[in-house]
Amino acid sequence: MKQVQYEARLAMKYFNEKDDHFESLFLRKVDDKKLRYDNVAKISMIPSKYSLYDQTAKLDFPHQFSHFSRMMPVLLKQSLTDRVKLITTEHEPLPFWSISEDPPNYSSIALFLGIILNQEQCSRLVDYGPTPEDEIAAGKFRRLWGNKAEVRRFQDGSILESVVWESAQGFESRNLIVSHIIIHILNHHFGIKEDHGLLYWAGQLNVFLRANPNIPRSLSKPEIEVQGFQPVMMAYQRLVKELKTVENIPLRISSIKAASSMLRYSSVVLPQPRTIECLTPGNGKVPPFIEPIEIIIQFESSGKWPDNLVAIQKMKIAFYLRLREQLKQQNHGTFAQVVTDNKNSILSNTYLDIFASTGYAFRCRIHHDREKFLLERGIKDKKSTPIQIDAYNGALCLYKRLFEELPMHTSNIHALCSKFPSLSATIRLVKRFMSSHLLLPHIDEETIELLCAGIYLETSPWDVPSSGFAGFFRVLSLISRWDFLNEPLIIDFNGSMSSETKNVIEQQFKFFRQQERDNLNDSVMFIVTSDNPLLNWAKNKPTRLVTFRIKELANLALHYMDQVIENSEDKKFEIFFATDMSVYDVIIHLDPSCCSRYYQNRLANPQYIPEQDKDKKMASYQGEIFFIGYDPVDCYLNELKRLYSDIALFFHDRYGGDFIGVLWVPMELSARSWKVNLGFSSALKELVENEGEDAKNPKAGNNATSPLKSLSSKIVVPNHPSIIANIERLGVGLVTKIEVLQG
Repeated sequence: MKQVQYEARLAMKYFNEKDDHFESLFLRKVDDKKLRYDNVAKISMIPSKYSLYDQTAKLDFPHQFSHFSRMMPVLLKQSLTDRVKLITTEHEPLPFWSISEDPPNYSSIALFLGIILNQEQCSRLVDYGPTPEDEIAAGKFRRLWGNKAEVRRFQDGSILESVVWESAQGFESRNLIVSHIIIHILNHHFGIKEDHGLLYWAGQLNVFLRANPNIPRSLSKPEIEVQGFQPVMMAYQRLVKELKTVENIPLRISSIKAASSMLRYSSVVLPQPRTIECLTPGNGKVPPFIEPIEIIIQFESSGKWPDNLVAIQKMKIAFYLRLREQLKQQNHGTFAQVVTDNKNSILSNTYLDIFASTGYAFRCRIHHDREKFLLERGIKDKKSTPIQIDAYNGALCLYKRLFEELPMHTSNIHALCSKFPSLSATIRLVKRFMSSHLLLPHIDEETIELLCAGIYLETSPWDVPSSGFAGFFRVLSLISRWDFLNEPLIIDFNGSMSSETKNVIEQQFKFFRQQERDNLNDSVMFIVTSDNPLLNWAKNKPTRLVTFRIKELANLALHYMDQVIENSEDKKFEIFFATDMSVYDVIIHLDPSCCSRYYQNRLANPQYIPEQDKDKKMASYQGEIFFIGYDPVDCYLNELKRLYSDIALFFHDRYGGDFIGVLWVPMELSARSWKVNLGFSSALKELVENEGEDAKNPKAGNNATSPLKSLSSKIVVPNHPSIIANIERLGVGLVTKIEVLQG
């Protein structure tokens, strides 16, 4: 009855909303355990004897299974109190029997336990009981908790019976307190022990968010695993104060905005403080990767800014240089450097890298709102050539991305993660899942974050997930059932989107579909948000091919989890984050010692990770150059994409992967007529076929006529051996070998 009441309240909540939830409430299957509940437990061995099943209970319940399935949730609810919204049991229908026969044996029937957490109370460390003077109530409390109950004196002077649960401070650990309580109660009252008749699924995926325990402490401090994102948030607030108090600059800083996944609780790897020596090259070794924390600086308005885009970039450099000098003078232990591409472009890639005394690296960019007006004016100017218009459009897209979209997105996701604590774990798990399957180069982090936000803002027919476990599988479920071709994904951050705005989005979606060319390289996802309904966050990627690969992986993961729950398997979650390399045509193996992100690999070999020189002191660093965001593998990937994106797709695990998967584009494998500037290395089709025949029959090859003497057909195909040789040449020092699997 408790479950019926809970589901009724939930349904009434959705009925009272302005959106239509008919399909989710009446047409969708909702009894999927991994999606419905935050924690799932399976009791496969029902105890034959326990104190609560006395002679009186046997009169109402002939078999202990019926008694246990009804009394156990009641007992758990007494102990969990307001930590959970619902605790319920599920099992197969019990068979009927004749009154003239003995009751059947139900010992082979498994009992499933579903728990929906109250995210505001589930991580509470202390359960308070009555005062010891109340002997009756104190006795009940001690019988309920057993040896966990103890008398304590609290700060307000009260002396109470209590139960204190030890747990690390991180959300992932605190969120498991409910599982500790349930396991303790089942053991204390029924003799059921974990791994001996009880399987509990709640925190098994958390290990994939932790750093490899074998890497040096200089790269991963255990205390950061406990503190989470709190240190980097404090470092950001400190830097904001330091920047706003910088003296001797022409204009005062009016605002500083965050634009990094680390400042919205969504980076897979927890930000770790470092020393400056970690960022400097030494002994020919690649320094370990440190991801820059992007922030946007805006100065107070002034009419003295130039009215020329190139001149504005030069003025920004002057501000960067002044900020660099003043920061170093006013803040001991802070290092800064200006990085520029030395191009006279209308929107140059110039920024200020700051290594703060807190051990975190920040990348500052200056936002000047006049640039947007000048770029739009250049596009509309009738005197602009097509090449200039393309340059203006490209610069305008980059401007909007850096200075408008990312700061707003960071603000939205930061607010949601503060409202829903489990969202952070969900995002990080989904990103780890995508990267482990080498897909992260083909889908933006922001797109993944919006997919995750969607299942917290539109939860029907279930309640808001309160664990990363449930959130992870709900995101996979969303991907598996989402009809990309016919439905846009609308993320309403405020819950107040008007019908007019939704109509605009529908029109945008129809226009987007009309522009499709049914090409594997075109994007098919359409994701918009309430704060910018004209922006499709998935406009450029993932492509159609990658999208259906993601959908396939999501279906496989969901099916596998169903098997895990039904077959009582508990130690094979690694398969969710292991990819099948046989699907690729070519595998490029990399030298782990040259991969700056290798320490982020959960299976990293410590021998390839250099130890920091402990004799060095941060204050002794006198250099002018340090490496922030330096990733040789990413540079290599970008070069491969620039040269071969027309004929090949490249896949890589961003978080410490030491290989690259290559997939030849199917449409580009077909033979075609030869022409100048074909775009890739090619060979005559006849020559390739003859080489294949020669390999099978060497004697026949001696009498064959060389196709080079008669170029009548001029039909060519991609020259894969030549392309692979060029790929290997480009990666000298980084690539150890190239393995050809197909093609």
